[in-house]
Amino acid sequence: MNVSRFFTPLALLAASLLAACGSSEPCPAQAPCPACTTTAGSEAPTATVEEWWHLPGSIHFATGGTDVDVRSRMFLEEAVRMVQGRDDVVRVRIEGHTDERGNDGDNLALSEQRARSVADILVGMGVPRDRLEIVGYGSQQRLATGNTPEDHALNRRIEFSLLMLRPVGS
Repeated sequence: MNVSRFFTPLALLAASLLAACGSSEPCPAQAPCPACTTTAGSEAPTATVEEWWHLPGSIHFATGGTDVDVRSRMFLEEAVRMVQGRDDVVRVRIEGHTDERGNDGDNLALSEQRARSVADILVGMGVPRDRLEIVGYGSQQRLATGNTPEDHALNRRIEFSLLMLRPVGS
């Protein structure tokens, strides 16, 4: 087993969550929208914005499959530990993808099934279902455009984005 293939995404996930506390740029896919919360121990609301942050690393699948392997479950367990207890993580978006083989309708359904499969695992690990959002993109957001088995494997994946609540001006 290539240990670096497992621990590198975990290290990137940890760095991403730590960076979310700093001044890194948000995921450009979503524009921030204003919100208002109350800080613990304070009666006055603190102005905040919601920003989507893309998490590095992903979960990959066999052709046509929705099963999550042991290595990916370990990645999910670590991600759950990092996200739980963080009040600034509002939602987790689970984004399903496929390779381009097959028809668009089947690929869209498969990408949603993959996202739902991962969501079910996260719920089993203690993440409240109402904090999860499932999105299937089918083959519309491929990482690799080639036609090799490696390219196809890279495109069959789940990615994650976090909706973070951030104080204005940080």
